[in-house]
Formats: sequence, C-alpha cells, structure tokens
Amino acid sequence: MKTVIEVDRYGDPACPWDYSSEPSRLRMLWHYSDQLAMTPRMVVLSDTPEDYAKKNFTVDKLERALTDIQRRFGMLIDLTRRARMPGTRLACTAVVAVRRESVARAESFLRRLRGRTMSGALLDDRETIVGACADIGLDFAELQESMADPETQAQLDADWRAARSPTPAALRLDHKLADWEHDGESGRRYTCPSWVFHDPSSDRVVTAPGMQPFESLEVALADVAPSLERRGPPSSATEILDWHEGPIATAEVAALRQVSMDDAKSELEAVGARPTMVGPERFWQ
Repeated sequence: MKTVIEVDRYGDPACPWDYSSEPSRLRMLWHYSDQLAMTPRMVVLSDTPEDYAKKNFTVDKLERALTDIQRRFGMLIDLTRRARMPGTRLACTAVVAVRRESVARAESFLRRLRGRTMSGALLDDRETIVGACADIGLDFAELQESMADPETQAQLDADWRAARSPTPAALRLDHKLADWEHDGESGRRYTCPSWVFHDPSSDRVVTAPGMQPFESLEVALADVAPSLERRGPPSSATEILDWHEGPIATAEVAALRQVSMDDAKSELEAVGARPTMVGPERFWQ
C-alpha cells in the first residue's frame, strides 16, 4: 500500500511570508506528488482592519515589510503603498468554503487570492474574491452560500483553534511563533507558513513552524516517512509549464529547476513563455 503523508500547512492569504513560501510548496508537490495529502489551514491573521491598529501594525510598516520580503525571496509583490490594512477573515472563510468541496481547487483559489492581494488588491474587498473566483471558474453566488453555511464557519473555527495550539515541539521553537489574544484568551500561535507532517499509519508527527528553507521541510518529511519516493528536479522550463496550472513566478521556476533567477528567466524566454509584470518581477504562462 502506498504511503500518503498528511500535511497541514498553516497560512493566511494576506501574509507575504506565506506567499513567499510558494516555491517550497511547489517543490514538495513536484518531488513527492500524490504521496502527500496537503491541506491549507487558515490562521486568520485579522478579523477586521481594526485588529491591525490594535497591534500598531500600519500600512507604513507593511510597505517596509513587503519591500524587504520581495527582495529576499523574489516573489511577485507590488510595492505600492496600500490604502489601508485589510481584514483576512472573509478571505479565509472563502478558502475554507472552497476546501469543503475540493482541496485541490482550494489551493488554486488561495493561490489566486494571494496573487491578487500581493498585486495590490484589498483582501477584504468583495471584488478581490469575485476576481479570484473568475480566475478558476468558480461561481461566486454558490461560494457565498457555502461561506454562510454553519459547517464552513465550524471548519474555519477549527483551523483558527488549531493554529493557536502548536505542538510541543513547535513550542520549543518559540522564536518561530507569535502572540495571540482574543476575547480574554491568549497564547502562542503558528506563524505563516507553518507545516505539520503526519503519518496516519504510525501517528508520527513532525512540525516545521514558521518560514523554513525547503531543505528543512524535506528533512521534516523524511523524519516522518523515510520511505517516500522522490522524483528528481524537472529537466526544463517547458516541463514545468506543462506540469503547472496557471501563471508561475520566476522564483518558483528557479526553485524547481535549482538555477538562478536570471537563468530561469532566460530559459522561460527561450521557450516563448509570456511574462506579466507584478512589481519588479514576472509571472509566466
């Protein structure tokens, strides 16, 4: 029987760190494919824009953070100053609603939400969610019905609680966690992204909290399931474009091919991929 490892990936569509871990997520999918049952779990960084004001996190601080993160990881982030801080609960609810029907479709939807918000759209703007629906052919009216369903709310609340219940091993890496406070409760939570690997056959769990290099994630996976088969890296940019659905970033192609950003760009140009600029970087199709 084939081993399938459950992977809970804690994140939030507003988080630029989470967004910048997409190259690692794609590498995991490329190397291990259907041996992983990967599920996006929603941290819910803010219920409303006012939550950020309480934490003294302003658009000026966000602008500086986006600039630093874009330069470090090379993902597509529009560095224009945002009009305001957005709440993330609405978008997180939408992701969970889609996830109830299909985890794979939820990943596609989440990716489009991330792309739109990192391109400057406000995550709690209805049109941002409508646009992400259109990107993947999802009926927005049906999504609204599912978002209002009590079961969707229950699953979102379960994600919220699980994100605020780190494993004992994660708690040992306190510098990779963050504070939370809500309705008189408080504690430590996973930062975005955090990965929890679980082998259902043995109940072994390994946690990789906070932003991690791909190599650390692969070590954690090997610790849980050393017998997994690993496919080698793709042989060309064309192979990646044929495999991946939708636009892909230069940084993601570079990570998959294990080449520099410049070399990845040259490969993509050579095969006639079409670029779309977002900030200082490109998506390719």
